[in-house]
Amino acid sequence: MKKLYFSFAMLAACAAANAQTESAPKVYDYSQDMFYTEYEDETIETYSIGGVFNHISANGKYAVGYDDQRNFSEYLSPFLWRSDNPAELEPLSTRPVRVSACDVSDDGIIVGSMRVFGEDDTQGMEYPAWKHVDDEWWTPLPVPEEFSAYQSTYGDLVDEARAITPDGSVIAGNIQYKIGEAEFQGTTFERTLGVPIIWKKNAEGQYEIDTVYTDLGKQGHHMLLTAGRFEAPERDATFTYFFGRCITPDGKTYAGLNISGCGGFNPAFIRDGKLYQVYECGEESEDGGGVNFNGGCIFNSDAKGNLYGYYELADGNVVYFTLSASDRYSNMSTAALCADQNGKRYPINYADMALMWDCDDAGETFVGAGTGVIGDEFLYNYPLLATTNPLGISKPSADKRPVVGLNYAGGKVGISGAFVAANVFNAAGQRLKTFGPGQTADLGTLPTGTYIIKVATPAGIETFKIQK
Repeated sequence: MKKLYFSFAMLAACAAANAQTESAPKVYDYSQDMFYTEYEDETIETYSIGGVFNHISANGKYAVGYDDQRNFSEYLSPFLWRSDNPAELEPLSTRPVRVSACDVSDDGIIVGSMRVFGEDDTQGMEYPAWKHVDDEWWTPLPVPEEFSAYQSTYGDLVDEARAITPDGSVIAGNIQYKIGEAEFQGTTFERTLGVPIIWKKNAEGQYEIDTVYTDLGKQGHHMLLTAGRFEAPERDATFTYFFGRCITPDGKTYAGLNISGCGGFNPAFIRDGKLYQVYECGEESEDGGGVNFNGGCIFNSDAKGNLYGYYELADGNVVYFTLSASDRYSNMSTAALCADQNGKRYPINYADMALMWDCDDAGETFVGAGTGVIGDEFLYNYPLLATTNPLGISKPSADKRPVVGLNYAGGKVGISGAFVAANVFNAAGQRLKTFGPGQTADLGTLPTGTYIIKVATPAGIETFKIQK
């Protein structure tokens, strides 16, 4: 399965600078924060936080994301942000288990995926999963009998809960679905489709399978945007994998992209059992040639069910568009992927983000990512958040944070209290030293200047600054 990365460089390059007329939001940069993984032998691995915020809840209370490029940890380093503690990110897994976090509801239900291991199982299988922000661990979502065990074991984020309605009643995701077998050079392989799946919460508060879409794209189950209107072509659409990104508040429209037979990322959504495509690569033009483009996606829905997305033409130009709740298509002059409940759109470079993925309904808090460079060439993403909400600047109460302190004497740094690991950074953000409980870091040979100490605890990261 082809891994689905969206090009930060492409989108950011196509977003012209937009002047901010309102008061500048406070920006939180988490590029220097640290997480840790704790292994069964009690060893600790610490690493920087990478990746992007995927979504923020409609009420602006929570936001989640993970490092889908695995730049700093093979376990995806998923994270949670809470509005009552905006300066810190919480790890959503400190175990050596791969976990992703894609979306979160107003009441704190996070959806994503987790790898589940059986007895004597060294590989594990990846399942769509959910957890509440205050739960200790994740709960796998149910899957149909045709769920592909092979793809779940060896695929890459092919089985994932991708979106949840603000009220938490509906979850949408993707799974690999077995449709048969094929033989190649004497070996039998599973034939699969990447199909959308919908779960709904029952009266007992548990999620159960509602719909598995296995016939998308077939004639009668396919709509294509033609001359500004969705019409039903008298043919099948090519369909191999649907990758979701968002769901409308009423739970009736699941949007993202369809990977067609030509490999194109076609902006698409699903409603009433039909696949709606904004654009279809490989489509025949009037002169008989194929229409080619470089992909796109529908990224967000606002509070009224309007959808926002983009696609890139073969000549490199990017088209940003919106689809109203009544399916009216419009191109946008502003590079935007989200809007608040009043329809105000915010540019993708809002608050100097490389990309701003999502905003809350009030238009007060915005989540996305920045980009950094290691060495001369290696680009990586790190989470950024901006907020104009004055209520979001409060610090956590003392009973929610561990009591740790910094001791600095004789050129040596030590930490008192319960912690897992500590890292020493210089003012440029370079990590210089790492030490654990009962140890110290000797700064005696380092030049005079400011140093930042980040301490990983079971409840989060504590930050100290010293002047040498």
